[in-house]
Amino acid sequence: MPDNVSLIHLNLKEDIHIENSSEISYLFFRQGKPIDKPLIQHGPFVTNSQEEIQEAMQEYRKIQFGGWPYKTNEPIHAKKMDRFANFVNGKKVIK
Repeated sequence: MPDNVSLIHLNLKEDIHIENSSEISYLFFRQGKPIDKPLIQHGPFVTNSQEEIQEAMQEYRKIQFGGWPYKTNEPIHAKKMDRFANFVNGKKVIK
């Protein structure tokens, strides 16, 4: 990420005008409402409490994000593999 990152808050009721110099720029817009709850992050896990982080880590160790039926833990797998989810209660969904 470049060092010259700026954050602005936009008002949906106002028009905006953006001008750029000859340099390449990237814009990322995001919308959301504040949840007014604490956010706790540990690695890829984000929850509202340290206890929930511990639960997420325990579940990950147990089922590896749904029990991936792959030969490796690599994040990339064959295109022919169906999308699926294995739930803790034993339910399996294949799409």
